[in-house]
Amino acid sequence: MQRIYLDSNATTRPAPEVVEAVERAMREHWANPSSVHRAGGEAKRVVELARESVAALVGCQERELVFTSGGTEGANLAILGTIEHFATHDPKRRVLVTPQVRPTSMRFRRCLPRAATRSRSSA
Repeated sequence: MQRIYLDSNATTRPAPEVVEAVERAMREHWANPSSVHRAGGEAKRVVELARESVAALVGCQERELVFTSGGTEGANLAILGTIEHFATHDPKRRVLVTPQVRPTSMRFRRCLPRAATRSRSSA
């Protein structure tokens, strides 16, 4: 019987070429890309090549692409960026974040300035 995986919201099996690229990067370019030594410079070059590839794939500028460590960090960055954008450009607009986004992102909003948030949920 063929197995069908339906939880791609949580994680998706990476393509074999992605696994190979990540494995190669972890084995050969494991240094901190922010470091000034040679190994760090090589790791930075690999990260920037990945940024170029992903930007071309999704049709954006490289400077518009932000790599995060995972879903929670990415969701929190998107929420904070949206709140900051509207606070600056359209202060009357409200941003609604529901618990369905990510439960950890509901905790994140406690860190925001009081003026930026009003909570009506029990989360």
